[in-house]
This record gives sequence, C-alpha cells and structure tokens, in this order.
Amino acid sequence: MQEITVEEYHEKGPRFPCSQAASFAAQQAAASQLGQFNGQIKSKDDVTVQHQLVAPGQQQQPKSQNSLTAKAKADGEDVMTPLLTQAAPNVLTEATKKHPVLRKINGAGVLRP
Repeated sequence: MQEITVEEYHEKGPRFPCSQAASFAAQQAAASQLGQFNGQIKSKDDVTVQHQLVAPGQQQQPKSQNSLTAKAKADGEDVMTPLLTQAAPNVLTEATKKHPVLRKINGAGVLRP
C-alpha cells in the first residue's frame, strides 16, 4: 500500500472530479445558509448548537451528545462558526474511534488508500 501525506492528498484533490464538484457545491450552500443565519442575529441573542452522534442502526443510544451556547455581542455576528469549530474535534474523535484509516489521518497526518 502506498502512503501519502494529508497535505499531498489535499494538494492533488480527490480522485474523482465529480466528488470535488459536489463538495464545492455543498460548501457554497453551507456558506450561503450561514450568511443568511448570521443576518438574523441580533445583539444579545443566545445561540445553541446541539448535536448527537448515533451509530448506524443504534438510534436509541447516542454515542455522544453535547450542547454549546454563545451570546452575540453585535448584530449580524457569526456565532455559529465558533460553536461548530468547538464541537468538531469531539465529533471527529468519536466518529473515528473504530475506523483505523480516519484515525491515522487525524493522529499522524498519513492517509492510507
């Protein structure tokens, strides 16, 4: 098996151009929705992000769940991005516990195809 670094993977991009186009479209849609959401934020608004990570077929018992809250200091402030950034490492760690390839990417910066 050939090993490549995560940097090489990101530099070369995915092997399938359609996958890259779909990823770009999803990123654009998410950015647009985040902008619309931020436009509705007013000073002193409380924003709460709640998430549950559930294993396939195990909908009764979440593997992890968390709730994060922030208060806007100004109208239009982006409070969602810091909350998602704070939640992401915990979600990634929990989601990759039993997946050796993803764990290797997260831990050592090496991707095994």
